[in-house]
Amino acid sequence: MTVDYLMNLDRAFCEAVSKNGATAWGSHFLQEGIMVTKTGDNIVTEQAIYEHMKGFFAIKGNTLL
Repeated sequence: MTVDYLMNLDRAFCEAVSKNGATAWGSHFLQEGIMVTKTGDNIVTEQAIYEHMKGFFAIKGNTLL
């Protein structure tokens, strides 16, 4: 893997999330995926990650781009 390849993957992820919010964010995790948080209250499963992030993306102006 090259840096360019990884940067292109990251851009594609950011674009998908910008268009589809929490749905796109959650879909990038495996069903049993874990989202690590700075508080240590890690979020487990794709559905739980989606539920956690949908509030963030519901706020106007919140984006990755």
